[in-house]
Amino acid sequence: MRRLIHPSRLALAGFIAMTAFITVPMETIAAATPPSGEYAVVTTGCTQFSDAFGAAIVVTIYNAPNGNLVAHETVSGPFIEYHAPPSNQQFTATQFHSGQPVPLGIVQSAMPEASYSVSYSWTDSTGAVHTLSPNPTTIATPAACQSEYLPQGPLPQLSYVSMLPDAAGDSYYVLSNTGLILTFSPNDESTQGSPPDSNNDLSDTKLNAPVVGMARGPTNTFGDTLGYWIATADGGVFSFGGFTPFYGSAGSLRLNKPIVGMASTSTADGYWLVASDGGVFAYGNARFYGSTGSMHLNSPIVGIAPTPDNLGYYLVAADGGVFTFGDARFQGSMGSVPLNQPVIGMAVDPATGGYWLAAADGGIFSFNAPFLGSTGNIHLNRPIVSFAATPTGNGYWIMGADGGIFNYGDAQFYGSAVG
Repeated sequence: MRRLIHPSRLALAGFIAMTAFITVPMETIAAATPPSGEYAVVTTGCTQFSDAFGAAIVVTIYNAPNGNLVAHETVSGPFIEYHAPPSNQQFTATQFHSGQPVPLGIVQSAMPEASYSVSYSWTDSTGAVHTLSPNPTTIATPAACQSEYLPQGPLPQLSYVSMLPDAAGDSYYVLSNTGLILTFSPNDESTQGSPPDSNNDLSDTKLNAPVVGMARGPTNTFGDTLGYWIATADGGVFSFGGFTPFYGSAGSLRLNKPIVGMASTSTADGYWLVASDGGVFAYGNARFYGSTGSMHLNSPIVGIAPTPDNLGYYLVAADGGVFTFGDARFQGSMGSVPLNQPVIGMAVDPATGGYWLAAADGGIFSFNAPFLGSTGNIHLNRPIVSFAATPTGNGYWIMGADGGIFNYGDAQFYGSAVG
C-alpha cells in the first residue's frame, strides 16, 4: 500500500524543514548531554505550529561543523492515515549551528504511544557525512507531540463506506465513515480531497452522525468531477467544490430511520437521500417518485440507484428485494433466494438498463446486465460495503470496509485504501 499524503502537506513539510530552524518556536526539550563523538541525538522535544498540521519530533545534532546542512531521513512506524512521510525525505538548512534542534518532517503523522525507527544522515558544508548512532535509532512519540490535533490513545481503524467513480471512469474516490476522502487516479497521484484541497472532506469536522455515502457533483467536458456531496446518517448533506450547490438536507427533520445512502441526478442538479425504511427525500431537480416508507419491509433498505434518464429510481433491500419507482423497470431480485450474506447495494447498467446487486461477501447478481466476476469465493478481510459500475456498463468495482478495491471488466485498478 502506498501511503497517501496531500501534496499541499508535502509542500508544507518541505517549507518547515527549510525555515523551522530560525522561525518556529520549540517546545521544552528534554535535557540531553552532548555526546563526545560526532553524531546526532534524537530528543524528546517537539516543534509546535499554529495550524492544524500539529507537531514534529526533533533531532539535535551535536559536534557537527557549523554551516549549511543537507539531511536525509527515513522514518517507519504507525502513522495517521495519509499523513505518513515519503520513505526518504531530503531537507536543506542554511546557517546551521551545532547543537541546534532539527525537526523531523513527519508533520502530524506520529501516533501517541507509538515507536518509530529513524535513520538520519546529513552532509555539512565541508562535505563530511554524519549519522545517528545507532542508525537507525528507535524513538517514541514525545508527550509534547500529543497535541489537540493528535488522537489521545490508539487510532481507531477507519471503516470505509462508499466508493465513487469519476464520471469518465478514469479515477475514483473512497469515503470513510469519518468523512475522509481519498482519490485514486491512473498515474497513482493519490491525494486527499477532490479537487485536491484538505478542506474538501469532513475528516476534521465534528459530526453529529457518521458519514454514510456520497454522490458525484458537476463534471467538466472531460468527465472530471468538479465536486461532490456527502451525506450523514442524520440526513445532513455537505457540498464540496465551487461548482457544487447545496440543495437542501434532512438534517433538521425528525427521521423515523437513519439515512443509508444517496445518489445524484445525471446532470448533478439534484440528489436523493434514502433511509433504511425506504423513505426518499428529493432535492434540486431530483423528483420524488415514491418510497417504501409506509410499507412493512422484510429487510431494511440499503441503497438507491436512479435510472439513466432520472425519471425513476430503484431501492434495494438487504435481503435482495428490489422496489421500482417512476420509469424504473423491475427485472428481477434476490428477495426470495436464501443469501450467504446480505445485499449492500446496487448499480444500474447504463448500456442495457439492467442492474446488478452486490452482497457483503462480494457476490454479484446480474439482471439484464453482464456478469463480469465477483469475490463470492474469495476470503475477504472485511465485508464488501460499496459497488459501482463504469460509464460503459462493461465493468464494475466493489470495495471492502478496509478500503480494498476489486475491479472487473473494463474497470481499472488505480489503488486502494488498505494499509
